[in-house]
Amino acid sequence: MPSYGTLGALIDDGYTVSAYCACRPGRRLLDLDALAARLGRDHSCLYPDLAPRLACADCGARPEAFTVAPPSKR
Repeated sequence: MPSYGTLGALIDDGYTVSAYCACRPGRRLLDLDALAARLGRDHSCLYPDLAPRLACADCGARPEAFTVAPPSKR
């Protein structure tokens, strides 16, 4: 898999990833460093590869969607 599709690439380039669950409004920012420590920096960051590895802290369901945001230009 190309490096741009990995957790490590997102971390290195300063991206953030948020997950959404139906049980609550809003989003939860994912801790990419913790995910990379658990799954490996080379793990895919695509929804079908990452979602089965995650569960909502409130209800235990899989995330419905992710949003990937580039680093802020401040």
